[in-house]
Amino acid sequence: MNWLVGIAVILLGGALVTGPHWLMRVANARVAYGNIDSPQSAVYRSLHGVLVVVDHSGKWELYFIETSRREIGVPNGQTFRFFSGFAYSRHSPPRSAPMGKAGVDDPQLAIADHGIEFNGYDNTRIRVTW
Repeated sequence: MNWLVGIAVILLGGALVTGPHWLMRVANARVAYGNIDSPQSAVYRSLHGVLVVVDHSGKWELYFIETSRREIGVPNGQTFRFFSGFAYSRHSPPRSAPMGKAGVDDPQLAIADHGIEFNGYDNTRIRVTW
């Protein structure tokens, strides 16, 4: 019985230490890339913001939106590991380069209660709703 308590303490401690690094997939989220639905795209949320993974013609684009700071950046894809329903980031919050480094000077970020809109790499409007 003591070993069960020990395992529970280890799991709880691990969750507390790594918790801020985990992002949960938003099951009912929808992504539109230039007014065209992108069903293969995914949206993940954490305490720090929203990670949008856009599938654009088989090419993956990642964006991280820090909703509290109203900022959007381009994270390094190697920072993340994706699992069924979750994503893990090595950094908390995920480090992102400003959109200007991706060639987007003004992403025109709009944040609402149930969605986000912004201009992507090629200035195509990306709309995320949940």
